Amino acid sequence: MANKTRTPSELLRIWQWNCRSYSNKRNLLHLNMLNITQTQRPQVLALQETNPIAILPGYSAYTRQAIEIPQVTLLFRRNILTQLHNTCCTGPEHKL
Repeated sequence: MANKTRTPSELLRIWQWNCRSYSNKRNLLHLNMLNITQTQRPQVLALQETNPIAILPGYSAYTRQAIEIPQVTLLFRRNILTQLHNTCCTGPEHKL
């Protein structure tokens, strides 16, 4: 099998950020997203300590309401197919 070089548009970009309260930094994330091109934007954002739930235009948000804080929110670009899976564990829900 030939080794294919991937173009930047074929790469899966995942950003992780411990934002320590999304409500205080929401505008910063929105501004950063506006300042980069559409092809540079991540397909997945994993945000930690997002109280309240993070919402970002063009992304679907998934989170589990935590009894205690902090909580994690996963944001997927709307053009990515996602499906929620409930696991047998009592821990957090998982995304595939």
